[in-house]
Amino acid sequence: MNRLCRSSYGSLEAVINLDSYDGEPGRKLWHFNQRGPKDRWCAYEVISEVPLSGGSIIQNQPWRAHQAHGDLEVIVLEEDGRLQHYTSRNTMHGSAWSNSESSIEHYTGPWKHSATITRTEGWIPIFFDAAPLILCREPMGDTTYRAALETVALDENRNLTHYRCPQYRQMGGESPRPDVWHKGAVIVKSADVVGAAYLYLARDNLLAAIVSTTRGVEEYYFQSNEWHFVTIVNERGGPSCVYTTLLPEYKMKFNMVIQGGEAGGEATCLEKAWESRGNWVPNASKMPFALSSHPFIHSESEGEMNLISVVPKSDVVGARAITFQPCGTSPYGPWMILQWHHLEEFKEWVVCGVVVPHIAGMPM
Repeated sequence: MNRLCRSSYGSLEAVINLDSYDGEPGRKLWHFNQRGPKDRWCAYEVISEVPLSGGSIIQNQPWRAHQAHGDLEVIVLEEDGRLQHYTSRNTMHGSAWSNSESSIEHYTGPWKHSATITRTEGWIPIFFDAAPLILCREPMGDTTYRAALETVALDENRNLTHYRCPQYRQMGGESPRPDVWHKGAVIVKSADVVGAAYLYLARDNLLAAIVSTTRGVEEYYFQSNEWHFVTIVNERGGPSCVYTTLLPEYKMKFNMVIQGGEAGGEATCLEKAWESRGNWVPNASKMPFALSSHPFIHSESEGEMNLISVVPKSDVVGARAITFQPCGTSPYGPWMILQWHHLEEFKEWVVCGVVVPHIAGMPM
């Protein structure tokens, strides 16, 4: 899951599944935020009371409800195996975020349940995992909406199926339309699926998926309402996240973190050029943790235990990441959550903050 995003005002927003945190019994999905690069992280609000997975968070487009800044959107797998969608509404005309010369006052409305992801006939399937939520700004044969929320869910038959929630422009004084999710095409069928997928936007706003299969880590592109195989990226492991960096002449480079791609479960980083398809090569940047010293992590489900989330460089600050760091030799021992900054000049990651200094149970 992409548990980390950067808002339109530069704040970092994160959703993390924590056990017995801040006096709350049991597992809860928490919304954390950091207003500015030098500010501390704050636990903002509980989003889900019964999460089974780590959540996924993005910021929506502001035109959906005549806002200066878009709503925050989250999906999370809950205890009953249902995939739920939550929204934190910004007030009209951008008053949810206010900017002053001295500081940024960050406020969003309370989290509300928006939809349960269902099939077209209304039957609610049971899911085991889901790809990160993503906003695709390309109408797919329907000119009544300008964008769609996208995910890929691993269902009870272990098929990886694409789901889409159209985002309609608000007209006049009308309220935003209710969120309704629609089932799409199957990317990979059960016999070949190992873990969940990871979605990202490739060149020309093309929707792409990275999938862990019996053949290795594979890449697919979505065109003409169908998913098409592109290449095998790596022989083993599972996708942890995909993020972009800017090359000279405003060309884009895609970076993919693969967890479990090396012996002992160590995370590796691959990259490919903006112009090409299927040209993934090892990245010179070392990832900000060594998982090989913690072999128990490799035995965990890739979908349940994604250890890193990255947001790309902005106009003001460089790429940021948060990682789950075990403090002992057992997944049930103490953990901490660290924030990292990518130093482009040295092609290395360095610690720049602490999100949560101590957690009794394993975060998700």
